[in-house]
Amino acid sequence: MMKFFRQFLILHLLFFISCNNQQKENSKTEKKETVVQKNFPHYNYSEKNSIPKSTNLNVPEDGVGLPDGKIIVADNNDGLHVLLDNGSTKPFGNMRAAGYLEGGARGVFLENDNKHILVSCINSGKIFRVDIVNETSEVIFQHTYGVNNIYKDKKGNIWFTQSGENPNGTTKALDEAFASPIPTGALFRLQKDKKQDSYNVKMMADSLFFANGITMDEKEEYVYVAELRLDRILRFQIKNDTIQNKEQFSIILSPDNLERGPNGDIWVASLIQNKIYVIDMNGRNRYEVFSAKSSMNEEKQQEWVLKNHLGKSLHDIGHPDMWNPLTGPLTGLFWSYDQTEIYFTGLGTKILKYPFTGKAY
Repeated sequence: MMKFFRQFLILHLLFFISCNNQQKENSKTEKKETVVQKNFPHYNYSEKNSIPKSTNLNVPEDGVGLPDGKIIVADNNDGLHVLLDNGSTKPFGNMRAAGYLEGGARGVFLENDNKHILVSCINSGKIFRVDIVNETSEVIFQHTYGVNNIYKDKKGNIWFTQSGENPNGTTKALDEAFASPIPTGALFRLQKDKKQDSYNVKMMADSLFFANGITMDEKEEYVYVAELRLDRILRFQIKNDTIQNKEQFSIILSPDNLERGPNGDIWVASLIQNKIYVIDMNGRNRYEVFSAKSSMNEEKQQEWVLKNHLGKSLHDIGHPDMWNPLTGPLTGLFWSYDQTEIYFTGLGTKILKYPFTGKAY
């Protein structure tokens, strides 16, 4: 009996040591896999952060910061405006001379050479290339339908979204695609043909419900597209000449423009919520970084969700106070070139400017 008891104790001891060692190994593994929580900034609406002070813009949906410190924003009347130190603005890039006549400047993208800006037009379907130094513009592509947002990768390919099948110079079909869930959105890529000095266009994805904002990860292995009418952000893997592995990356009400942040995370404007979110690329966690609250806006959010889930039209959702306290729908964001300031843009008459902590968050 004693012999059996000793054997039992020895086996129990060995089992305890084994478990203890396994716990230590698990502990080491857990420590290795622990992800440090990022500290994202948070901003609330304040009238003092509204710019420009002495004049109004017309639908400043997007913008860029230049190396010399200039801030360039979209303007429906002139294509682009530059913000001046005296609180006013003036047209930039002489886009009207290049054929910017129908309004509709939406996407604004600074090329990697820091010498050119791309501007997409949702009314005419034109893509303009603006020479920053000479302030001259040219049309480099004419799409069949309106072009919403735009991104140029490191290989020189230009990617853009089509929200609806609105013929050039018209907006009726675009309004219908926004109001009702119609799969007429698409993602395109322009590839430069050096021999012909032109671009070859290829549809990369179709049947999207109001394709809107677009960006890529730092390595440009994935392309992200905001599908506004289905309240989600899609992610596609880029493989040679195609995209594949379509997946739902995140759920956000009415996602508009997308931007890759200083740390590689995805920033997105929620049009119906008057909010800006960041999606942490480590775990796809979502963080609210800007909010402009109002009772009317809260009410309209609920109406948006209900009608969206029932597949109903949003034609009658509009109300002049639903964007309060903003001057119009919140659609995007961008940083100054040195990333010390962040700007929130929209379809109103002003943009918002806040200090930013750069890569320290």
